Amino acid sequence: MFFAVAMSLTVTGCWVYKPELADIPLIDHKGDRRLNFAIYNNPILVYSHRLGYYVYPVPGISASYSTGITERLAINTHADFQGSCYYAHAAAGLYKLCHSSVLEGYLGIGYGHGSVYIDAEPASSDVDFLCPFAQVNYGWHLNSHWDVGVSMKAGDWIPFKVRATEDPSHPGYAPLLEPQLFMRVGGEKVKFQLQAGYAHLFGMSYSGLFGYYPVSVSTGISIAF
Repeated sequence: MFFAVAMSLTVTGCWVYKPELADIPLIDHKGDRRLNFAIYNNPILVYSHRLGYYVYPVPGISASYSTGITERLAINTHADFQGSCYYAHAAAGLYKLCHSSVLEGYLGIGYGHGSVYIDAEPASSDVDFLCPFAQVNYGWHLNSHWDVGVSMKAGDWIPFKVRATEDPSHPGYAPLLEPQLFMRVGGEKVKFQLQAGYAHLFGMSYSGLFGYYPVSVSTGISIAF
């Protein structure tokens, strides 16, 4: 774990955007508070004259906090950091408990920074962006030791400050969809969490100076208090 965190501080960012694995809290009552810490990984395929092609892990760290303000209203905050890339958002929404299942809907806005460096050219870009979004979560408290759920996030990637060594065309904005799924297992208050997410930015390529990364996987700890 500590090696992964140390690596995340030194790895150069490779994308202007990647899936943001925000917590899927499944808030089910007023005063329900959930804190999440995670390490995620974006594996990339790289080439070495000595080793050939191999998968190189690019780790990052994230944290989320969510709480039920009333019997219907909840808030969610999230931040993550990966090398020279970072992102944070704040959201508010409604939730409803039905037996052992929870339905949540959030509206929020995020701010982030992404960067790309292509050593073959060489060329680089740095992008600050906004991301207004809506997110719907649905999950089940199977018992006091086991939670599972899914999420769908829809929004817009809106660059507002672009710095690039070249000036290729790039979209003024890109609609995005992010499905996610997760599982939590452990004690009543502290659980181990495994989460995976996929991002699709319409009109943007995976590669190039404004490339993005589509897949993230994270492991972490979820605390309810």
